[in-house]
Parts: sequence; structure tokens; C-alpha cells
Amino acid sequence: MRATSRRSTSGQSASFLSRPVPPGIVAAALLLLPLVGCVSRYNPVLSDRAVMPGYSAAEVRGLAGRTIKVEVYGNPFSVAPEAFAGQVAANMNQSDAAPAHFAAHPSGASAEPYRVVWNFAPPRQSIAPNEICRMTSAPPGGGMPIDVYAAFCQGRDALSSVRGGIYYSDTQNSVEFLVLVDAMTAQLFPINAQGLRRSGDARLGKPMSHPF
Repeated sequence: MRATSRRSTSGQSASFLSRPVPPGIVAAALLLLPLVGCVSRYNPVLSDRAVMPGYSAAEVRGLAGRTIKVEVYGNPFSVAPEAFAGQVAANMNQSDAAPAHFAAHPSGASAEPYRVVWNFAPPRQSIAPNEICRMTSAPPGGGMPIDVYAAFCQGRDALSSVRGGIYYSDTQNSVEFLVLVDAMTAQLFPINAQGLRRSGDARLGKPMSHPF
């Protein structure tokens, strides 16, 4: 079980908003959502999955127990940006996909040069995974429906990336949003990364020019 002492460093309100959700809630949500027809429109839609040549499942396993910094750009909810970033990191910690700990504001040394970057205000056109890793700012934007890109980065280059979306979520604590973050985190850290890989400079949604 992951430690429950994680908290944001952005103050009392951020600490409250980024409080980890019990893993059982996410697991229950994953089981119940397909059974409720009226909620089917909230199921996350994943696309543009990409794994780059530098990705290594063994290297990911080597990050066990280390802290990976999470950077969040854009914000679809009416909460402080730092609090929202802490919530995204806390939600990622409920996933079993990666053995590492995720933090928007690491209290100690992070596992540099590794990072996870989320862009909740992406352009309408497709973007290259490396562009996500090289972000320094984004419009505050967001809103519904939620459209988001995420990339697992090593320095300025992407190791894996995915695009996701949901039609609606009341808050950053809603089941729909928790399931979205969980599903995208799993795609960023695939256990079996065999098969074709693509260049991090190739735009998502575009056909690969050649296999690696």
C-alpha cells in the first residue's frame, strides 16, 4: 500500500485538494462504470498512444521508490493551479502501472531527468510527444469536454505519450476524472512495450514514416 502521508506544499487548501483518493474507490469505479449505461459517456477515450525507442520497462522498474516530478499545464476546473497539479499527482499515485511515487512539488530530490508532463490546454491539431516534454507554459484554458495530452519524459525527450478525454466531470475529485488519470498513467508505463515504436518528433495522430 502506498504511503498516505503525501501532501502538497502549496498550503492548506492545496493539501486538502490533493489528498490521495483511496485505491478502492478507483478500482470500484473501473468495475462499475461499464455497468451503468447513463455513465458510459463519461468513460475516458484514449488515442494517440506512442512509445518511443528510448522507453525501457526495466528502466521504469528501476525507478521503484523514487519520486517523479509531475508538471501540469492548463486547468479545466475552478481550483488553484498548484492545487490542481497536486491532485493530478495524487491521482497518479493510485495507479499500479508504475512503481514510482509522483509529486507536483517534491519535498526532496526527484528522479531527474524523468518527469511526467500533462497538457490540459492542447491545441486542436495533433502535437509531437517531444513538444509536450518541452512545454514551459500553456493557456489557462480547459473546461469541458476535457482534452489532455500526457508524456513520460527523460529530459526534453518523450519516452511514451497518450491523449485522453472525457465528456464531463463535475470536479477534479469526480470518479470520471480519477478514471481518466488512472487510464492514462497506465498507458505511459506499459509493461510490454514490444512492437513498432515512433520518433518523439512525429506528430501524434499522424502515420509513422518508418518502424524502429
